[in-house]
Amino acid sequence: MLDAGLDIEKALRSMGLKQNHSLFERAAALTARGFKLPDALQRAKLIDRYDYALLLAADKAGAISSGLNHVSERRLSQLQRAEAFNAGLILPKALMGVGLFAGVFIKIVSGTSSMADAFISTGVLAILFYLIAFASLLLVSIDSRIWMSYLWPYPILWKRNHWYQLALEHFFFNSLVWQVSAGVNADQACRNCSELLSSSQFTASAIRASKSMSAGTAFSQALIENNLVLTNRMKQVLLVSDESGVHQTAIEKELMLQAQSLKLKSNKFLKWTPRFFYILALVFVSKMMLN
Repeated sequence: MLDAGLDIEKALRSMGLKQNHSLFERAAALTARGFKLPDALQRAKLIDRYDYALLLAADKAGAISSGLNHVSERRLSQLQRAEAFNAGLILPKALMGVGLFAGVFIKIVSGTSSMADAFISTGVLAILFYLIAFASLLLVSIDSRIWMSYLWPYPILWKRNHWYQLALEHFFFNSLVWQVSAGVNADQACRNCSELLSSSQFTASAIRASKSMSAGTAFSQALIENNLVLTNRMKQVLLVSDESGVHQTAIEKELMLQAQSLKLKSNKFLKWTPRFFYILALVFVSKMMLN
């Protein structure tokens, strides 16, 4: 809507009518009172602190539309991942349900347990299985930036985890590059990204890198020295682009490859996780039948 020329207040009110959501009306009222869009969305509880930091950086860069697109893409991807994970659990859950009734039936018919004991002994295992499945779904649904924030202060936990390194690097450089493409200096763009994670150590690293660039340190060197470049491939891309002077194009190409790699890793995880729950369900069902 903003790209089509509609002002922020009207766009929010239009969203409120389409979604039948009073929070959009509240955000529209706040923008009418002079609040910037990130502040209005946060006060209306339409975004969390992570999206607020990202939109604040986008607003400073004069690229609020890019920031909004980035937020919506991340949320859509997160929702699709949770839905795919939940869909993969349908059959394991059904198997567990069948096993529960079969276990109770066998125990009652064989006379090894009373009806109450049969329901209790099999029910405990069934409840445990569904709790594990529910907890797993919650973990998958959590925004990856929360994991990034909590793990960042403990490099020992992620130094050998390529998935974490790739995800954080992709998020950071993606947020950095669209600011630079909007005309923001690299040092200011890096400073704007300092609040993207809820981690004082990450914030300090980004600010040090920004100050280092302002003092004349090369773009790649400033980021590498402050541990903001995590993969060897991105280090090589930055060092080569230092010589050519074409950072943005090189980084954008690498980000496209990273996005593909992350999608493959996510699809592989979603493919194998249901198999784990199948095995878990079979183990629990076997235990129900034999006990």
